[in-house]
Amino acid sequence: MDLKMETTVVLPLLLLLCSNGVHLQMVHQQKVLLSDHKASSGSSGSSDSSGLHQQHCVSDTQTVLREMSALMAEQRVEMKHLQAENKALGEKVAELEEDMKELGQMRRKLEVQESQLTSLANLSSTAGSQVGALWAERTARQVAFSASVAAASEVTVGPFNTDTTLIYKYVATNIGNAYNPQTGLFVAPVRGAYHYEFHVGAHGFASAVHLVKNGEQIFAAYEHQTAGYGTATNSVTLALEARDVVFVRLVKNSKVYDNVNHHCTFSGHLLFTL
Repeated sequence: MDLKMETTVVLPLLLLLCSNGVHLQMVHQQKVLLSDHKASSGSSGSSDSSGLHQQHCVSDTQTVLREMSALMAEQRVEMKHLQAENKALGEKVAELEEDMKELGQMRRKLEVQESQLTSLANLSSTAGSQVGALWAERTARQVAFSASVAAASEVTVGPFNTDTTLIYKYVATNIGNAYNPQTGLFVAPVRGAYHYEFHVGAHGFASAVHLVKNGEQIFAAYEHQTAGYGTATNSVTLALEARDVVFVRLVKNSKVYDNVNHHCTFSGHLLFTL
Protein backbone atom coordinates (compact mmCIF):
# COMPACT_ATOMS: atom_id res chain seq x y z
CA MET A 1 0.00 0.00 0.00
CA ASP A 2 1.48 3.38 -1.00
CA LEU A 3 1.43 6.58 0.98
CA LYS A 4 -1.57 8.00 -0.84
CA MET A 5 -3.72 4.97 -0.17
CA GLU A 6 -2.72 4.74 3.52
CA THR A 7 -3.45 8.42 4.01
CA THR A 8 -6.84 7.91 2.38
CA VAL A 9 -7.63 5.10 4.86
CA VAL A 10 -6.17 6.62 8.05
CA LEU A 11 -7.56 10.16 7.78
CA PRO A 12 -11.23 9.12 7.71
CA LEU A 13 -10.64 6.93 10.79
CA LEU A 14 -9.02 9.83 12.62
CA LEU A 15 -11.84 12.17 11.67
CA LEU A 16 -14.39 9.58 12.80
CA LEU A 17 -12.76 9.22 16.20
CA CYS A 18 -12.53 12.98 16.74
CA SER A 19 -16.13 13.59 15.61
CA ASN A 20 -17.39 10.92 18.03
CA GLY A 21 -15.54 12.61 20.87
CA VAL A 22 -16.92 16.02 19.96
CA HIS A 23 -20.43 14.62 19.68
CA LEU A 24 -20.27 12.99 23.12
CA GLN A 25 -18.92 16.20 24.58
CA MET A 26 -21.81 18.24 23.13
CA VAL A 27 -24.39 15.76 24.48
CA HIS A 28 -22.79 15.94 27.87
CA GLN A 29 -22.77 19.74 27.87
CA GLN A 30 -26.52 19.75 27.05
CA LYS A 31 -27.18 17.43 29.96
CA VAL A 32 -25.16 19.70 32.23
CA LEU A 33 -27.18 22.80 31.17
CA LEU A 34 -30.53 21.02 31.85
CA SER A 35 -29.43 19.89 35.29
CA ASP A 36 -28.06 23.19 36.62
CA HIS A 37 -30.66 23.22 39.32
CA LYS A 38 -29.23 20.02 40.83
CA ALA A 39 -26.77 20.06 43.59
CA SER A 40 -23.25 21.15 43.06
CA SER A 41 -22.06 17.71 44.10
CA GLY A 42 -23.92 16.05 41.17
CA SER A 43 -22.62 18.68 38.70
CA SER A 44 -19.05 18.07 39.82
CA GLY A 45 -19.35 14.30 39.11
CA SER A 46 -20.60 14.90 35.59
CA SER A 47 -17.74 17.31 34.86
CA ASP A 48 -15.24 14.71 35.98
CA SER A 49 -16.81 12.08 33.65
CA SER A 50 -16.64 14.48 30.70
CA GLY A 51 -12.98 15.25 31.34
CA LEU A 52 -12.11 11.54 31.43
CA HIS A 53 -13.83 11.00 28.06
CA GLN A 54 -11.97 13.92 26.48
CA GLN A 55 -8.64 12.61 27.72
CA HIS A 56 -9.41 9.18 26.25
CA CYS A 57 -10.29 10.75 22.86
CA VAL A 58 -7.09 12.82 22.80
CA SER A 59 -5.03 9.76 23.70
CA ASP A 60 -6.54 7.72 20.84
CA THR A 61 -5.97 10.58 18.43
CA GLN A 62 -2.34 10.91 19.45
CA THR A 63 -1.83 7.18 19.03
CA VAL A 64 -3.30 7.27 15.55
CA LEU A 65 -1.16 10.29 14.66
CA ARG A 66 1.99 8.57 15.92
CA GLU A 67 1.21 5.45 13.90
CA MET A 68 0.40 7.58 10.87
CA SER A 69 3.66 9.56 11.23
CA ALA A 70 5.66 6.33 11.49
CA LEU A 71 3.90 4.94 8.43
CA MET A 72 4.51 8.13 6.48
CA ALA A 73 8.20 8.02 7.48
CA GLU A 74 8.43 4.44 6.20
CA GLN A 75 6.70 5.49 2.98
CA ARG A 76 9.15 8.37 2.50
CA VAL A 77 12.08 5.98 2.94
CA GLU A 78 10.52 3.55 0.45
CA MET A 79 9.83 6.39 -1.98
CA LYS A 80 13.49 7.44 -1.77
CA HIS A 81 14.56 3.87 -2.52
CA LEU A 82 12.16 3.74 -5.46
CA GLN A 83 13.36 7.09 -6.75
CA ALA A 84 16.98 5.88 -6.52
CA GLU A 85 16.10 2.67 -8.36
CA ASN A 86 14.19 4.64 -11.01
CA LYS A 87 17.17 6.94 -11.46
CA ALA A 88 19.51 3.98 -11.83
CA LEU A 89 17.13 2.37 -14.32
CA GLY A 90 16.92 5.64 -16.25
CA GLU A 91 20.72 5.80 -16.42
CA LYS A 92 20.85 2.20 -17.68
CA VAL A 93 18.18 2.96 -20.28
CA ALA A 94 20.18 5.99 -21.40
CA GLU A 95 23.32 3.83 -21.66
CA LEU A 96 21.40 1.21 -23.66
CA GLU A 97 20.04 3.90 -25.97
CA GLU A 98 23.57 5.21 -26.48
CA ASP A 99 24.80 1.66 -27.18
CA MET A 100 21.96 1.18 -29.66
CA LYS A 101 22.90 4.45 -31.34
CA GLU A 102 26.53 3.31 -31.64
CA LEU A 103 25.39 -0.08 -32.97
CA GLY A 104 23.26 1.70 -35.56
CA GLN A 105 26.25 3.79 -36.64
CA MET A 106 28.44 0.69 -36.83
CA ARG A 107 25.76 -1.10 -38.87
CA ARG A 108 25.61 1.79 -41.30
CA LYS A 109 29.41 1.81 -41.58
CA LEU A 110 29.39 -1.94 -42.22
CA GLU A 111 26.73 -1.50 -44.89
CA VAL A 112 28.85 1.19 -46.55
CA GLN A 113 31.95 -1.02 -46.36
CA GLU A 114 29.98 -3.96 -47.74
CA SER A 115 28.79 -1.79 -50.61
CA GLN A 116 32.35 -0.64 -51.25
CA LEU A 117 33.61 -4.23 -51.19
CA THR A 118 30.88 -5.22 -53.64
CA SER A 119 31.87 -2.34 -55.90
CA LEU A 120 35.52 -3.36 -55.66
CA ALA A 121 34.61 -6.96 -56.46
CA ASN A 122 32.63 -5.79 -59.47
CA LEU A 123 35.50 -3.56 -60.56
CA SER A 124 37.92 -6.44 -60.10
CA SER A 125 35.68 -8.73 -62.13
CA THR A 126 35.31 -6.10 -64.82
CA ALA A 127 39.05 -5.45 -64.84
CA GLY A 128 39.68 -9.19 -65.05
CA SER A 129 37.30 -9.46 -67.99
CA GLN A 130 38.94 -6.50 -69.68
CA VAL A 131 42.40 -7.96 -69.12
CA GLY A 132 41.18 -11.27 -70.49
CA ALA A 133 39.68 -9.55 -73.51
CA LEU A 134 42.86 -7.53 -74.09
CA TRP A 135 44.97 -10.65 -73.76
CA ALA A 136 42.70 -12.52 -76.16
CA GLU A 137 42.85 -9.61 -78.60
CA ARG A 138 46.62 -9.41 -78.28
CA THR A 139 46.91 -13.14 -78.83
CA ALA A 140 44.52 -12.97 -81.78
CA ARG A 141 46.65 -10.26 -83.35
CA GLN A 142 49.66 -12.55 -83.34
CA VAL A 143 48.89 -14.50 -86.49
CA ALA A 144 51.53 -15.74 -88.93
CA PHE A 145 52.24 -19.05 -90.67
CA SER A 146 54.43 -20.62 -93.39
CA ALA A 147 54.10 -24.17 -94.70
CA SER A 148 55.29 -26.29 -97.62
CA VAL A 149 54.00 -29.40 -99.35
CA ALA A 150 57.08 -31.61 -98.81
CA ALA A 151 58.94 -32.10 -95.57
CA ALA A 152 62.05 -34.22 -96.27
CA SER A 153 61.71 -35.83 -99.71
CA GLU A 154 60.56 -35.22 -103.24
CA VAL A 155 56.78 -35.02 -103.64
CA THR A 156 54.57 -34.70 -106.69
CA VAL A 157 50.88 -34.01 -105.98
CA GLY A 158 48.31 -34.61 -108.74
CA PRO A 159 46.95 -34.72 -111.28
CA PHE A 160 43.29 -35.08 -110.17
CA ASN A 161 40.17 -35.03 -112.29
CA THR A 162 38.68 -32.25 -110.13
CA ASP A 163 39.94 -29.17 -108.30
CA THR A 164 41.48 -30.29 -105.01
CA THR A 165 42.54 -28.43 -101.84
CA LEU A 166 46.31 -28.45 -101.60
CA ILE A 167 47.54 -29.51 -98.17
CA TYR A 168 50.83 -28.09 -96.95
CA LYS A 169 51.91 -30.69 -94.42
CA TYR A 170 55.26 -29.28 -93.35
CA VAL A 171 54.69 -26.30 -91.03
CA ALA A 172 57.62 -24.01 -90.39
CA THR A 173 55.65 -21.36 -88.45
CA ASN A 174 52.09 -21.31 -87.13
CA ILE A 175 51.72 -18.48 -84.61
CA GLY A 176 48.12 -18.30 -83.44
CA ASN A 177 47.34 -21.78 -84.90
CA ALA A 178 45.11 -20.29 -87.56
CA TYR A 179 46.44 -22.71 -90.22
CA ASN A 180 45.45 -26.40 -90.05
CA PRO A 181 48.06 -28.78 -91.62
CA GLN A 182 45.49 -31.60 -91.63
CA THR A 183 43.02 -29.79 -93.90
CA GLY A 184 45.14 -27.11 -95.56
CA LEU A 185 42.67 -24.40 -94.42
CA PHE A 186 43.46 -21.04 -92.82
CA VAL A 187 40.65 -19.67 -90.60
CA ALA A 188 40.85 -15.99 -89.71
CA PRO A 189 40.66 -15.58 -85.89
CA VAL A 190 39.73 -11.87 -85.99
CA ARG A 191 38.45 -9.31 -88.42
CA GLY A 192 41.41 -7.68 -90.14
CA ALA A 193 43.71 -7.28 -93.15
CA TYR A 194 45.78 -10.39 -93.98
CA HIS A 195 48.61 -10.78 -96.46
CA TYR A 196 49.21 -14.11 -98.28
CA GLU A 197 51.91 -15.50 -100.58
CA PHE A 198 51.84 -18.81 -102.44
CA HIS A 199 54.44 -20.50 -104.66
CA VAL A 200 54.26 -23.56 -106.97
CA GLY A 201 56.96 -25.66 -108.64
CA ALA A 202 56.62 -27.42 -112.00
CA HIS A 203 59.04 -30.10 -113.22
CA GLY A 204 58.31 -31.09 -116.80
CA PHE A 205 54.56 -30.46 -116.55
CA ALA A 206 51.94 -27.75 -116.03
CA SER A 207 51.28 -26.50 -112.50
CA ALA A 208 48.28 -24.28 -111.68
CA VAL A 209 46.80 -23.22 -108.34
CA HIS A 210 44.19 -20.73 -107.13
CA LEU A 211 44.03 -18.82 -103.85
CA VAL A 212 40.43 -19.20 -102.59
CA LYS A 213 38.47 -17.21 -100.01
CA ASN A 214 35.28 -18.85 -98.74
CA GLY A 215 34.96 -20.80 -102.00
CA GLU A 216 35.65 -17.75 -104.21
CA GLN A 217 38.71 -17.82 -106.50
CA ILE A 218 40.85 -14.76 -105.79
CA PHE A 219 44.34 -15.03 -107.37
CA ALA A 220 46.17 -17.70 -109.39
CA ALA A 221 49.70 -18.92 -110.00
CA TYR A 222 50.61 -20.93 -113.12
CA GLU A 223 53.78 -22.51 -114.47
CA HIS A 224 54.24 -24.85 -117.48
CA GLN A 225 57.56 -26.63 -118.01
CA THR A 226 58.02 -29.20 -120.79
CA ALA A 227 61.49 -29.96 -119.48
CA GLY A 228 63.44 -28.90 -116.42
CA TYR A 229 62.11 -27.08 -113.37
CA GLY A 230 60.20 -23.83 -113.02
CA THR A 231 58.24 -21.92 -110.33
CA ALA A 232 55.37 -19.45 -110.21
CA THR A 233 54.33 -17.16 -107.33
CA ASN A 234 51.68 -14.67 -106.37
CA SER A 235 50.57 -12.66 -103.34
CA VAL A 236 47.52 -10.78 -102.14
CA THR A 237 46.18 -8.77 -99.19
CA LEU A 238 42.59 -9.58 -98.12
CA ALA A 239 40.15 -7.93 -95.75
CA LEU A 240 38.64 -10.81 -93.80
CA GLU A 241 35.92 -11.25 -91.24
CA ALA A 242 36.49 -13.53 -88.29
CA ARG A 243 35.99 -17.20 -89.34
CA ASP A 244 36.61 -16.50 -93.03
CA VAL A 245 38.46 -19.39 -94.70
CA VAL A 246 41.42 -19.08 -97.08
CA PHE A 247 43.22 -21.96 -98.85
CA VAL A 248 45.07 -22.93 -102.03
CA ARG A 249 43.32 -25.13 -104.56
CA LEU A 250 45.15 -27.34 -107.10
CA VAL A 251 43.49 -27.02 -110.52
CA LYS A 252 42.29 -30.30 -112.01
CA ASN A 253 44.68 -32.16 -114.36
CA SER A 254 47.67 -30.20 -113.05
CA LYS A 255 50.47 -31.11 -110.64
CA VAL A 256 52.84 -29.46 -108.17
CA TYR A 257 56.35 -30.51 -107.26
CA ASP A 258 58.24 -30.01 -104.01
CA ASN A 259 61.31 -31.35 -102.23
CA VAL A 260 63.51 -30.58 -99.24
CA ASN A 261 64.16 -27.12 -100.64
CA HIS A 262 60.46 -26.21 -100.13
CA HIS A 263 59.58 -24.72 -103.53
CA CYS A 264 55.81 -25.15 -103.12
CA THR A 265 54.77 -23.00 -100.15
CA PHE A 266 51.82 -21.14 -98.63
CA SER A 267 52.35 -18.26 -96.15
CA GLY A 268 50.25 -15.55 -94.51
CA HIS A 269 50.05 -13.16 -91.58
CA LEU A 270 47.75 -10.57 -90.01
CA LEU A 271 48.70 -7.01 -90.92
CA PHE A 272 46.26 -5.26 -88.57
CA THR A 273 42.76 -5.69 -87.16
CA LEU A 274 39.77 -3.86 -88.56
